[in-house]
Amino acid sequence: MELLRLSEAEVAELGGPAAAAMRLRELVPAGDSVAAEVAEILRSVRAGGDQALAELTRRYDTGGADPRPLLVEPEALDEAIRWTAPSSCPRASSFGSARSPWGPPPCTCQAAAPPTPARL
Repeated sequence: MELLRLSEAEVAELGGPAAAAMRLRELVPAGDSVAAEVAEILRSVRAGGDQALAELTRRYDTGGADPRPLLVEPEALDEAIRWTAPSSCPRASSFGSARSPWGPPPCTCQAAAPPTPARL
C-alpha cells in the first residue's frame, strides 16, 4: 500500500478538492482485485481466532508491532448494552424496536431511569 499526501498547491493543480479526490480514487484498485486476499484473511480469522487477528494486525496495521489488547472498556460495553437493552423511556414504543434489530436508541428524556451497569 502506498500512502500519498497532497499539499494544498498539489490539490489546486489537480483542479480543487473534488478533482483531487477523483484522481486519488483512480489509484485505488477495484474490489475484485483483493477478493482472494480478503477471503484468505477471513479464513485465517475463522480458523485462528484472536491469535490470527493479532498476527494480521501486525502484518497490515502496526508494521510488525504487537497490537493493543482486544478489550472493550466497561464504559463502551455499558453504552453498547444501553443501545441493545429495552428502552426505559416512557415515550418509547414497541413499534420502534420491532423495526430495528438493535431495539430503540437509548432514551435521553428526563423521565428515563439511569441504565443498569452490565454484570458479567
